[in-house]
Amino acid sequence: FNNGDTEQSTATDTVVLSCLSHFGDYNAWELTQQYMSAMKEGRLNNNCPVVLVGIGSVDAAKTFANDIGLTSDPSLKDRIVLVTDETGSVTEALDCYRGWLTVDKKHKERYPFTDVNPAVKLLGMIFGFGSPGTLLKVIQGYTGDVTKDYGLFGRRWVIEALTQGGDKGRFPKVEVSLDPESELRPFELATLRLQTGLHIVAKWRKLGPTDGDLITRMGGTFVFSN
Repeated sequence: FNNGDTEQSTATDTVVLSCLSHFGDYNAWELTQQYMSAMKEGRLNNNCPVVLVGIGSVDAAKTFANDIGLTSDPSLKDRIVLVTDETGSVTEALDCYRGWLTVDKKHKERYPFTDVNPAVKLLGMIFGFGSPGTLLKVIQGYTGDVTKDYGLFGRRWVIEALTQGGDKGRFPKVEVSLDPESELRPFELATLRLQTGLHIVAKWRKLGPTDGDLITRMGGTFVFSN
């Protein structure tokens, strides 16, 4: 679900399965923060559990859950289930995007010169190679919601995440009030990404995947009903 476009489910037999990227990736953090915000505000029905499958070890998942606030918020108990997938087998089985310039493991073993350093692939994806729209989203972090496409919900999760991060000791700690009439302001999302990014770098050995091929692995969201 994308920012304020999350629709409240009215069914009691609906389950959302979100395959995250790895636990040291912005996408995993921001999507989880949006789910948390939607649940606390009642925009996601109480009878609609969310299963998050993150790439990484059990220890990485525990660090992620603790740092992002999943374990400390009683209102989220039993509503968000976090599952670990150390090898990325779930996203592979569901044919999720493996990232720019990614080659098959058997192909890489046979032709190792065709494999590109994961850091290079990730940097290219940030600038939109093999990942259309990424650069625009990066820029939006600095410009704010100038098109007013996301509304209040597009800002609320950012402010809640910034506040939670500051309370957990992440830098920078900022004091921001939530104006009920305000859309996402310039630099707010960029500040959250700075806060998250510094934290990820500091804890990369705990959060990042051991397999470099999984650094660029993306996920997907599936909604099951009946």
